[in-house]
Amino acid sequence: MSDAGRRRQLKTSALLGFLILLFVPYPATALTGSQLNENCQSKNKSTFEVACVAYILGLTEGLFLGQTLTANGREAYCPPTGGLESRQARLIIEKFFRDHPERLHEHASYLAAESLLAAFPCKKK
Repeated sequence: MSDAGRRRQLKTSALLGFLILLFVPYPATALTGSQLNENCQSKNKSTFEVACVAYILGLTEGLFLGQTLTANGREAYCPPTGGLESRQARLIIEKFFRDHPERLHEHASYLAAESLLAAFPCKKK
C-alpha cells in the first residue's frame, strides 16, 4: 500500500474512532495503564492502534511543550535532539507496562510520562 493510501486509511480509522467515542458512553475516569496497554496490543490494527498512537503522540507532544516546566529549577524531560518518534515512545511505554504489571491500574498518563521521563532525563548542569 502506498504512503498516501496508508495516510488515507489512518485518517479514516481516526475519524471512525472519534465518531465511536462520540456515541459510546464512557465513565468519566482517566484511562488506566491496562486500557492503554490493551489498545496498543490489540489485534484490531485500526481503531485501537489509532487510539494507542494518538494517546502516545499527545502525551509526547504535551511533554515537549511542558519541558520548560522545571523541578527544582531544572528541566525534567530532555528528549533526543532530533525529537522522539511516536513508535519509539510506544516501545518505551510498552516495555514499562511489561516491566511493571502491578501498576497497570494506575492512570495511564502517569505511567507513560514516568516511562519517558526515566528514558530521557536531563543531565545535571
